Amino acid sequence: DLPKIFGIHLFLSGLLCFGFGAFHVTGLFGPGIWVSDAYGITGKVQPVAPAWGADGFNPFNPGGIAAHHIAAGIFGIFAGIFHLTV
Repeated sequence: DLPKIFGIHLFLSGLLCFGFGAFHVTGLFGPGIWVSDAYGITGKVQPVAPAWGADGFNPFNPGGIAAHHIAAGIFGIFAGIFHLTV
C-alpha cells in the first residue's frame, strides 16, 4: 500500500501547489507576492498574472512563479490520481 500513500501525499501536495499559484500568487483569494524592482530596493506585495510563454522563464519576470506553481500543481494532482488508481 506504499504507492497509495505516496499517491495521497502527491495529490495533496499538488493541490496545495496549484492553490498557491492559482489563488495566492495571482491575487484571486490572496495578497499576491512580493515584487521588487531590478535592484531590490523598492517593492510591494501585488497580484501577478501567470506568464505561460517563453517569457515565464525569465528570472526577473514574476509571472513565471505563478505559471510554474499552477502547472506543477496540475501535474502533481494527475500524478497523485494515477498512483491512487493503479
